[in-house]
Amino acid sequence: MDLKTNSMKAMKNLAMWMLMMLLPLGFAACSNDDEEVLAEPGIQLADGQTSLTFEWTKGEGTVKFNATAAWKAALDGTPSDWVKLSKTEGQAGDISLPFVVYENNSEFGRNLTLVLSCGDKSISVAINQNANPNAVKYIDKADIPDY
Repeated sequence: MDLKTNSMKAMKNLAMWMLMMLLPLGFAACSNDDEEVLAEPGIQLADGQTSLTFEWTKGEGTVKFNATAAWKAALDGTPSDWVKLSKTEGQAGDISLPFVVYENNSEFGRNLTLVLSCGDKSISVAINQNANPNAVKYIDKADIPDY
């Protein structure tokens, strides 16, 4: 019986040892695949276009970009009242931001920068508008030759 008892003890020890070794593997294999992975805030232009130029007449444009978190849009330049954004903030995703460029009645072209930001990341798009070829040209008296 001694041999049988020793064999049984050895089997019990082996079974316990195997159980102790496999138990941590069971915990390591368990994870929640449904956990949402939070992306670092970032923003990227969809088409890589960093500059848009418009004729002097009223027009419409669109900037497409992807934001990984909430984003904001701002116009940098003065005056900036000749460009009207359809919205200035939004949630993460693939964004299409339409805007209007109003008629330029000046003899000078104009430009400003659209700044899109997401977290601490930002990108810029230059918006340019050509001069009005029909605008009244003003001349400084000093530039008029004396005959």
